[in-house]
Amino acid sequence: MSKAINLPVDLPQLSQFRDLRDKLAEACSLLERADGFNASQSALALVFTLFQELAYQAEAGSPVGLLQKKAVGGIAERLTSFARGVEPGGFMAALLQSNWLTPQGEDYFCPRFKDMNLTLGEFSSQNTRGAFARAFAIKLQRVDGEAMQLGMNLLPKVLVDEQGQPLDETTSLRVTRIILLCDKALGLGERQSYSISEGLIQNALKVVRKFENPAIDAVLRKVTMKRKHPMFNGMRTDRLLEQFEKIAGEV
Repeated sequence: MSKAINLPVDLPQLSQFRDLRDKLAEACSLLERADGFNASQSALALVFTLFQELAYQAEAGSPVGLLQKKAVGGIAERLTSFARGVEPGGFMAALLQSNWLTPQGEDYFCPRFKDMNLTLGEFSSQNTRGAFARAFAIKLQRVDGEAMQLGMNLLPKVLVDEQGQPLDETTSLRVTRIILLCDKALGLGERQSYSISEGLIQNALKVVRKFENPAIDAVLRKVTMKRKHPMFNGMRTDRLLEQFEKIAGEV
């Protein structure tokens, strides 16, 4: 399917856009006087980010124009550099007050996006996501052997806990296993033993202490199918491990 997103050609001239700009300015204590804050630029970034998220969700099978509640935090997180004086909740408040979004149950709906991007609903990414899922299932069958081989190539000083004590064999295997699975879920290249640091081991150790393997597999299966989402764009394994618990609640 086409990856193009339709936006209003006259976006800055729309009264709805001006309302959004004004609401953002009200929400930012700095207004346009300091710290590089510019309400118009922030409003443009907010609309684009909103439409990008809605396009992804439509591609993933959601009704065109529906914004799931769990995606709201990710939108605010990606916009903090544009409007540092706006609190995360201020973005959603501005979108709602300027009628870019309307509540729909626990989620939100954007009528303008639906009107301009109806064709997104004519396509389905079921085949693509199904292919990702099948590929991940094959990788799961092989990962234990790969993790064991990787662990054998690691220096003992790397496979330690926070106190520098050596990890037992079972924990070592689980730690190397989740590192490899994160690589695969993110579509990264083959992992070499020299690229595994003690810090990466520590991040992985924190996750395997909180999650059993079936739960880890379930989360990373979803990451695999959603790795084109902006929240995973450019993400590396160390960051995925650091944010694993948060991501587990969002995917």
